[in-house]
Amino acid sequence: MGAKTTSFAGRFSTNHRLMDEKKLRKIAINDETLKLDMNDLIDVRTKLGHCLVGHIAGKFLGLKAIKALSQSWGASFHQHTSGWLVFKFATNEDMQRIMTGGPYFVLGRPLMLETMPACFEFQKDVINITPVWAPTSLALECWNSNALSKIRSRLGNPVAMDSLTMQMERISYSRFLVEVDAFKKLVDQVEFILPNGVVRKQPITYEFTPKFCMACNRFRSFEGSLPPTGHKEV
Repeated sequence: MGAKTTSFAGRFSTNHRLMDEKKLRKIAINDETLKLDMNDLIDVRTKLGHCLVGHIAGKFLGLKAIKALSQSWGASFHQHTSGWLVFKFATNEDMQRIMTGGPYFVLGRPLMLETMPACFEFQKDVINITPVWAPTSLALECWNSNALSKIRSRLGNPVAMDSLTMQMERISYSRFLVEVDAFKKLVDQVEFILPNGVVRKQPITYEFTPKFCMACNRFRSFEGSLPPTGHKEV
């Protein structure tokens, strides 16, 4: 009588009592492209908490400085092998406070931060989308989130306004964080019509502008068109 054979998976489940959530099971599939539904995915925020992802412009070796900055924020820090940085915060309020409090510099290099997008894959490829701060002098009536979002959408993808803009505690200019494509020329003027019929040609300035090296696929340095406002450096 031949010996009874057991699959590797069977032996593993016998020798190790796994929690149900750790077990994998065989699912019947066809030859078509696999399709994952929302119930196949996990809620990353539930697992990891409130996270910002970031990267440093150019080649960066200042890991100790990054850890020190993370500790000053009260956040935990993880580095992905692709070079992306992950900062975990206890609350959404803590995360938003840091997100709207920049820009931040580490050893003289800008730290680019954004909230972790859905299905973020930590690609090691070209990082051409980068957030920049754009301070702009606008009529106070335009300091409505709808108006500011419309104007900033001409520049790129609006991310957030800083806390002073939100509370109108600094009336000299509004200040927004916008994601721009470093491959493209930055918008330097936005034209819009006010409700009273006045046409406004609004000049746009940036606290720093990305300089992207196509040869090495990375940011080499940044040019400042305006002195950074209240920037933090480690």
